[in-house]
Amino acid sequence: MSFRLKTILGIALIESILLVILIVSGLSFLRASNETQLAQHAFTLTHFFAATIKDAVITTDLATIESALQEILDTPEVVYVRVYGQGMVLAEGGAPSALEHAAPDHHQRRADDPVFDARAEIRVGTQPIGQVEMGFSADHIHTVLASAQRWSSAIAAIEVVLVAIFSFVLGTILTRRLQRLHDGAEEVTRRGPGLQIPVQGRDEVARLTRSFNRMSGRLAETYEQLSVALQDSRELARATTQGEAKNAATLAASLDAIVTVDADGRIIEFNGNAEHIFGYAAHEAIGASMSELLIPPAYRAAHEQGMERYLASGVGRVINRRIELSALHKDGHTFPIELNIAPIATEDDLIFTSFIRDITDRQRVEQELKLAAQALEADEAIFITNRDGEILRINEAFTRITGYSEAEVLGRNPRILSSGRHDRAFYQAMWGNIARRGGWRGELYNRRKDGTIYPESLSITAVKDATGATTNYVAHFVDITERKRNEESLKNARRQAEAASEAKSRFLATMSHEIRTPLNSIINMNNLLLESDLDAEQRQFATAAVNGGQLLLALLNNVLDFSKIEAGKLTLERQWFRAIDIVNTVASLFSAEAQSKGVEVVVVAASGIPSEYHGDILRTKQVLTNLVGNAVKFTDSGGIRIGLDYRRSTDASRGTLLLEVEDTGIGISEAQQRTLFEEFVQADNSPTRRYQGSGLGLTISLRLIELMGGHLECRSREGEGARFTAELPVSGRGAHDADLAEILGHLRHRTVDVFSANPVLLKGIVEQLERYGIASQAFDRAPDLEAALQRLDPEDAPLVLLDTPSGAAQAADVDYVKRLPNRYPLLRFVRLAPMGEVGAIDVSKRLGFRSVVRKPARLYSLLAYLAEALGSVASAAAPTTEAAQQPRAPDPRGTRPARILLVEDSPSNVAVATAILQKSKHEVVVAWSGEEAIECAEESRFDLILMDISMPLMDGLEATRRIRAGDSPNRETTIIAMTANAFAEDRERCFSAGMNDFLSKPIDIGNLRRMIAKWLSLQPARRPPSPPEDPGASPTALGVEPPLPHLDPRVLDQLADNTAPELVPELIGMFLKESTERVATLIDQRISEDTGRIQNEAHSLKSGAGSFGALRLQRLAQEIEKAAKEKDREALATSLLELPNVAETSIELLRQACVQWREKSPTVQGGEP
Repeated sequence: MSFRLKTILGIALIESILLVILIVSGLSFLRASNETQLAQHAFTLTHFFAATIKDAVITTDLATIESALQEILDTPEVVYVRVYGQGMVLAEGGAPSALEHAAPDHHQRRADDPVFDARAEIRVGTQPIGQVEMGFSADHIHTVLASAQRWSSAIAAIEVVLVAIFSFVLGTILTRRLQRLHDGAEEVTRRGPGLQIPVQGRDEVARLTRSFNRMSGRLAETYEQLSVALQDSRELARATTQGEAKNAATLAASLDAIVTVDADGRIIEFNGNAEHIFGYAAHEAIGASMSELLIPPAYRAAHEQGMERYLASGVGRVINRRIELSALHKDGHTFPIELNIAPIATEDDLIFTSFIRDITDRQRVEQELKLAAQALEADEAIFITNRDGEILRINEAFTRITGYSEAEVLGRNPRILSSGRHDRAFYQAMWGNIARRGGWRGELYNRRKDGTIYPESLSITAVKDATGATTNYVAHFVDITERKRNEESLKNARRQAEAASEAKSRFLATMSHEIRTPLNSIINMNNLLLESDLDAEQRQFATAAVNGGQLLLALLNNVLDFSKIEAGKLTLERQWFRAIDIVNTVASLFSAEAQSKGVEVVVVAASGIPSEYHGDILRTKQVLTNLVGNAVKFTDSGGIRIGLDYRRSTDASRGTLLLEVEDTGIGISEAQQRTLFEEFVQADNSPTRRYQGSGLGLTISLRLIELMGGHLECRSREGEGARFTAELPVSGRGAHDADLAEILGHLRHRTVDVFSANPVLLKGIVEQLERYGIASQAFDRAPDLEAALQRLDPEDAPLVLLDTPSGAAQAADVDYVKRLPNRYPLLRFVRLAPMGEVGAIDVSKRLGFRSVVRKPARLYSLLAYLAEALGSVASAAAPTTEAAQQPRAPDPRGTRPARILLVEDSPSNVAVATAILQKSKHEVVVAWSGEEAIECAEESRFDLILMDISMPLMDGLEATRRIRAGDSPNRETTIIAMTANAFAEDRERCFSAGMNDFLSKPIDIGNLRRMIAKWLSLQPARRPPSPPEDPGASPTALGVEPPLPHLDPRVLDQLADNTAPELVPELIGMFLKESTERVATLIDQRISEDTGRIQNEAHSLKSGAGSFGALRLQRLAQEIEKAAKEKDREALATSLLELPNVAETSIELLRQACVQWREKSPTVQGGEP
């Protein structure tokens, strides 16, 4: 075919293709447009029909569905309709053939057949309940497309013919000289390159001809060269193919893994055995980094460094050497391999081929061989049996222990060693365990060849094959005769030690009690002697006797506690308690002693802590007392900080109580800290030590804390003080901050200037204020304070807290501080006064202080009196925190004389108690037994009965029960138990017998006086007897009970005498808050079945009401208590109905009395609220 014809045909073809594309595109657009319109119409109609019959499908209303179906089929383009619901066809209609072949079209907008199929789901919410299928006729689309196709084809054919004619004419003109070029090319083809064609002109064809001539010449030159090169290439390809075949066969047949990497460490070859060893397929490994894929992380850095070193120097320590190391499997485990690396230099790069062998099995076999060799040579006896139990092999230790040689036992059953001490069940259990778990370990008795019985520790292991079947048993045993003998000796020694410890504990408990009783008599008698008129020398002797006795008594108490702990006899008594009260009590206990040395005690309580904790209050207080006592003992300057905090655990109801005692004392060296908690050890154990003590305090504290499940830590450096932190696991409840919310509301936006020359006290006060969000400034020098005071604006109501230390060394600071209120009368000064300063309130009032806080400053006291200085609160009355939970114990020295029955069988205790009571002007009647106590109680009336518990014939519990049950005038008299047993069960027995309180022996003068003062202050003052003016007219004579007053003011007068007038409003406020809550609780309990709670609440209300003269409320509470105790529902209901009116009247009268007492009391409040 000529070029001209090709050109003509080419142009015609191009034109045809373009026309076809145009026609097809037009037809496609026309078809798509019609199909889209059809699809939109179909989907719209289908969804409309689905919505129309939705309710009918839900209710399965077939008639409605059928009616709607017939209506929609009347539409011309609808071919068929089918409705699904409830998992089945509910209705269908239309062309049967269309229904039979109905299927969803693969394209949403194109019908694959003459019928376009559309679907619509029927949903309720998001839940499909049915479906509608409809078919629509697409015939009109095909008709339109056929017509358009006919017209387009005719137009295209005419256009192609015209283009061909015009192309033929143009081609004839252009191809004459091309024909000559064609003829020349044909000549080259026939004869080979080198032909030259004549050239005429300078047009494009002429240039093409010249290029042809040059090409023909060049081809002629290279033709010969290519012929030679082709022959060489064929020979080289044949050799390469043979080499590759040999290499592939070698890699496939190799028993080792072969891995080849390039200079970058990328894997380029990974044979089949490498796939097997490492777990990777070849396509996974090739291209990956060998270091990251096959080398464990621990060795990657060394591998990479070795590669870099070899590439840089050509020297490698592992190149061409067989080495053993670990490799990394695909599943992540490492295994041992043997490796040999060979470098190969190619024209383009350097590659490394590694030959790798998995030596896991080889190493295991080697290890097993070593173990087997060692086992057979070990001191442990070994024997191996087959599955039937016949002995196959023993070692020398077997012969040495049993006496049997190898020849005597081979082929025999190990039953030849049986001692007969173990029954059939024992061996059945042993072999059952071997069958289930593959082994057994235990102890048994066997018999030697000579007949002797010996104990042995035996281990039997079942050996299994690849199928899991047992093939052999391997047994190891050792003779434990000596070990059993030692264990028995240890048991005997332990029993003897425990018996000795028990005897020691009993001896210590008995002796300490026998020693403490007369020792306490000596101490108390000397204390009474010190209260009498003595000259200086006599007072010195008596004081020395008291101090020596108290030291000895403390030592005895520590020894007794230590012996109880050591014997495991010390039990914990868990109850709810207020930790802040314990901290404040202990701080107050040691504050006076510390201040006498110039040392300050400061308490810092964290915010956000619970108000109550569940733990052992007695042991917690004992631990804190020991820690603070040691701090005071070893601190001669500075101060002691007592910290209270709480750390919550993941369990919201559990946490850790943190008690921290930090001092600025002598400190403890590291060497001393290692033995600090050992018994009878002190930091200063030198013969000339300054500090006295038994060295048991910290030991007992540590043991008690560990007994409570806690931890005690000491941090100290010699000469820099010490810090002890006790962590006690407890439960917490309530919020301590809630009691302070009102006061904190007045102080949170205030700044308090604090002055103290004592750095520990200053830092502690500032820290305490900041813990509760109160800003403060600290000053330890008078000039700095002076400058700050001059800058203060009185209009801002600034607060200034001034410390006045005790001691002559601080006299200048005290004088300076006391003059400040008069110099700055518009500022609000609050004074920190020493605990032992007499008349601090009156002195401070005269000096111009707004309020006074006694040191150590309790949290509530500090905040309340700062708020009072602002005038934000009327006074610090009615606190509900810290020690204010209970009324302050009355001053024993102000207790009114009373008639007391002392029941005691010990002459020394009688002498001590009588002397103490008579010293306080009380009348004492002594009963030496329980029987005498009952007789005395029946004969005359007493204000108080002190009852010993342990007495011969009739003990104090029985005597109390009989007094309470009888008709004696002392049936309601307060009875206080006196006993040396201070355990919870002993107290419970006393209270169950009817006693009111509990006093531990040996008798302590202070405790006895405070106990008596407490209970006498709770009793209304006895009126002096006076004969009635008209006996016949008296209410009692007429058989009428005289009405009790709601309030007896004389009781409040007596309370003022027993305490202090300025405290009466505060105490009344406390009672008003407590009684309001108790009355509300009792009213809420009217329909309750919990009579025990009603009894407890009424008892507490009765005691408080009597203490403040609310006599009618006291009588009513007593009736409620009695009815609840006797479970008299009718009497209880009657009394509880009367309670609101009586309580309301009594509380209102007490509020009025509180106002009157406040008006006549000093305006400046001091001490503790």
